[in-house]
Amino acid sequence: MSVTFGRVTSGDCYLGIDLGTGGVKVAAVDRDGAVLLSGFSPIETELRSGGGAVQDTASWWDGIGTCTRSITRSGSVDPARCRGIGITGQWGSTIPVDIAGHAVGPCLLWSDDRGAQWPAAITGGPVRVSGFDPRKLAKWIRLTGGAPSPGGADPTGHAQFLRHRMPDVYAQAHALVEPVDFVAARLTGRVAATPASMVASWLTDNRVGAAPAYLPTLIELAGRDPAKLPTLLPTGAKLGGLRPDVAKQCTQMIRAQMICPPTIRSLLRQKWFRRAPGGVIFAPWLKGERSPVDDRHLRGSFVNVSLATTRVSMARAVLEGVAYNARWLLEAKFAGRPLDGLRILGGGAQSGLWCQIHADVIGRPIEQFADAVNVNVRGAAWLAALNLGHLTLDELREARPVAKTFRPVADAMRTYESLYSEFAKLYKQQKSMYKRLNRRTA
Repeated sequence: MSVTFGRVTSGDCYLGIDLGTGGVKVAAVDRDGAVLLSGFSPIETELRSGGGAVQDTASWWDGIGTCTRSITRSGSVDPARCRGIGITGQWGSTIPVDIAGHAVGPCLLWSDDRGAQWPAAITGGPVRVSGFDPRKLAKWIRLTGGAPSPGGADPTGHAQFLRHRMPDVYAQAHALVEPVDFVAARLTGRVAATPASMVASWLTDNRVGAAPAYLPTLIELAGRDPAKLPTLLPTGAKLGGLRPDVAKQCTQMIRAQMICPPTIRSLLRQKWFRRAPGGVIFAPWLKGERSPVDDRHLRGSFVNVSLATTRVSMARAVLEGVAYNARWLLEAKFAGRPLDGLRILGGGAQSGLWCQIHADVIGRPIEQFADAVNVNVRGAAWLAALNLGHLTLDELREARPVAKTFRPVADAMRTYESLYSEFAKLYKQQKSMYKRLNRRTA
């Protein structure tokens, strides 16, 4: 676990919890968005045969408790001045829970596609386009803005897998919930969800102004059991107070081991890493791809490797490959309009080199968030303040914590244009091969 200290405050603060795939982060954030103190605890993913990817929710809860106790014992914040808790995190994952919110089975991650054989029948029909019956797809898109994955790596596939392959766990489950709703249930004892947290299930009317409710037609279409769905509340609703035993656990003064996790920041600062692109292309599809194509058979690969290829050029190709994939997604034009101003966040966004690579590959200005690694957890804390009425949207709009804007460089853009044109062809050229190679293991 690592802990990062900020400035000390005697004023009000909010606790943000960010449950990512790689770990859980907890931060105390003041009203202005300054991170006073943050803690991180890594989480391991267990890969299982047949396309399984699971996590133990006990490690989530232990990480949240350890980070929170470290914050409360630090002396930087007063636990009594914590006004609210906001939660964000990974989505498209599924946890079976009992009526009190305790897990009765492992979390099936967003990449777990062991339920693929059932969604194919749910989304398909006599006529199929990319795995969808056009009539079903039109209904889903009109009401929700999306649709279940025919590949099974989402809550629709997870529910079917639990029902057919883990019937004992499925029978014990009071509800199937997303990670953020699991954390909220453990904190408050109340099992509930919102249209925002349930969006990857595609069961709610997501049009502007629609009431927060599950639609029976969509539940039937997705083959879901309504008895296994959590109570639905409006997005941003106040869920409740902390359970007394949880409050005691989180404020208990205990000694926690603090280990700073390794990062790639020191590597990215090296001058030799900043050389021009070397012609090696990396396809970052390590566990299939979901957007702009839904193909669980895809895998990662390096292309154009020779005896002259160095570890440095391969490492840089990884950074470029992620940027190529981002451009591939942007060119699908899902938003229906150009996205001119793009912001980058997360651990990788701390690297100016990677920000510049994205700008040069995509051909658009990239705005680097200040304190990029804490953007999600800060946003969760702000969401709590907003929905408690302590902040307004106008106040948040004025808070634009952009550290630097990276603009495309003409020479680099020309180099990347030719490399990207080859990257964009890789999927069509290789998809049949990957399907043959991974038909049994995907």
